[in-house]
Amino acid sequence: MQFTYFGQSSFLVTLNGKKLLFDPFINGNPLAQHIDVEKIEADYILVSHGHGDHIADVVPIAKRTGAKVITSPEVAGWLGKQGIDNIHELNHGGPVTFDFGKVRAVNAIHSSGLPDGSYGGNPMGFVITSEEINFYFAGTLR
Repeated sequence: MQFTYFGQSSFLVTLNGKKLLFDPFINGNPLAQHIDVEKIEADYILVSHGHGDHIADVVPIAKRTGAKVITSPEVAGWLGKQGIDNIHELNHGGPVTFDFGKVRAVNAIHSSGLPDGSYGGNPMGFVITSEEINFYFAGTLR
C-alpha cells in the first residue's frame, strides 16, 4: 500500500494496484499549493460528503481519468448534473466489493451541503478492507 497526503482530508491510496483518491480538495487548498491537480491519477474517487473542501476537484479529475466515483446518492445526483456518469452510489452499510477490496459506508457526524446549496445527504466515513490492509477514513475530520 502507498499513501500520499494532499492536505486537509484529501489523500491517495494505492491498494492492490488501484489508485483510490479520497475527498479531492487541491485547487484552493493552501496546504496543496505545490500539487498539480492535472498530474493526479485515480481509478476510484471516494467522496465523504458534499462540502466544497471535500468535493472541489472531483469533477475535473473524474472527467480526465474516468475514475469511478463512490459516494452517497445525493452527491451522486449532483455529480451526474455536472456530467459525471461513472458513479457507484453507496448508502450507509455494506460492504460492497470492488476490484481493490471492500468498502463499507459508516456514519460520520457532520453536515453535507453541496456547492450549489442543495442538500448533500448523510455524510459518511469509509471502512476499506482488502488483502493488503484495513483502514477507516472519516472525511469530516480535519
